[in-house]
Amino acid sequence: MKNSLAKVDLIPDNLQKKGLTECFAYSGPSMMPTLKPGQLLYIRPHCDDIQAGDVLVFLDPVSKKYIVHRVVSILASGFIMRGDNNHYKDPLAIKKENIVGRVEMIEKDGKIENFAIGKNGFWMAQFRWSMQRINMYLRWIFRLPYQWLKSSGLVALVWHPDIVQIKMETPDGLWIKYIHRNKTVASLRHNRFQCQKPYDLVLKNQN
Repeated sequence: MKNSLAKVDLIPDNLQKKGLTECFAYSGPSMMPTLKPGQLLYIRPHCDDIQAGDVLVFLDPVSKKYIVHRVVSILASGFIMRGDNNHYKDPLAIKKENIVGRVEMIEKDGKIENFAIGKNGFWMAQFRWSMQRINMYLRWIFRLPYQWLKSSGLVALVWHPDIVQIKMETPDGLWIKYIHRNKTVASLRHNRFQCQKPYDLVLKNQN
């Protein structure tokens, strides 16, 4: 997953005096929940002290778009980057000439706050990546037992969640939503049935 940034020209004078002379509005999933869509990122350009853990804005050499990811290591070929919400490192090392700068302050809930750089911001990202690996291993381990349980129909014999079916006619055709406790747990649209776990143990395409 990647994100794309929009450059913003309005930077408070006090931040410009501190050397934060670039600003971007964040969007996309790759740095969530560290960053949230709509947040403003205040950047210090031309940093010579970049270290692992820093969050950098750079010009992606392939898409030619501005991206913000975290430095995981520094090689002779460039900076190895990764989004906090991504399972894998970026495939290409980013050269220094493509780096716009380091995120040092962000807008959060209407206030401008310091943003952790270096190792101070690295440990939470590493924790998240570790949890992602554990989640992937658990999914792999329990994949076959879960598929067997799903095909057996045993769960439907003992679990009867109160699911409400809502049918809506749209210009694109029929749209069916399955609601449990005010939350959409499944939907049928364009003859494609999608269902969240564990509701797929008791719900099937009923159209």
